[in-house]
Amino acid sequence: MLHTQGDPGELAGGEPNGKCWGGYYCPAGSDQPDFIITDPGYYAYNGSSTQTECEQVFDTRWFSF
Repeated sequence: MLHTQGDPGELAGGEPNGKCWGGYYCPAGSDQPDFIITDPGYYAYNGSSTQTECEQVFDTRWFSF
């Protein structure tokens, strides 16, 4: 549920730790630390208001050229 209080990444209503959990993101007014789970291929740190796309890295150690 969204409330009018609370900054992005922080919880409205004075929740115990006051931050969104890692792996989840919370827009302004969120009242739960696990408001929106990140999509596959994305991450979110504690206190995130948005998700961030994972960087794709190509590892050449497994291939012979």
